Amino acid sequence: MVAPEWGTLAGYPGATPNPVEAFSSVPAEGLVQIALFIGWLEAYYFNDGKWTMTTMFEDPARVPGNLGFDPLKFGDNAATRDRLELQELTHGRLAMIAFAGMIHQTFVTGKPVLASLGDMFAA
Repeated sequence: MVAPEWGTLAGYPGATPNPVEAFSSVPAEGLVQIALFIGWLEAYYFNDGKWTMTTMFEDPARVPGNLGFDPLKFGDNAATRDRLELQELTHGRLAMIAFAGMIHQTFVTGKPVLASLGDMFAA
């Protein structure tokens, strides 16, 4: 959300620091391609047929947030794992609220996130 305000690729068509304008500058074919790729990834990696909330956690080894990716072996210690799982949930929820605030700020002001902060704190 804020990285394009610091710099973009020179001469890239549709490059703008406003994330709403940047999204709308992508052609519909590109958005469909992205959606199809994400759908393919979901179908490929989660192809057990358990897609609903009532069936996806029938396997006790499958818990929310456990994707099986732990290269630093944080999950070996149960106490550390519980603390890190709680932090992941709380920080993820905070990030979702922050993203929602930033996107709504962009919709309301029509300006990128950091550019509209100056207007908010001006005397």
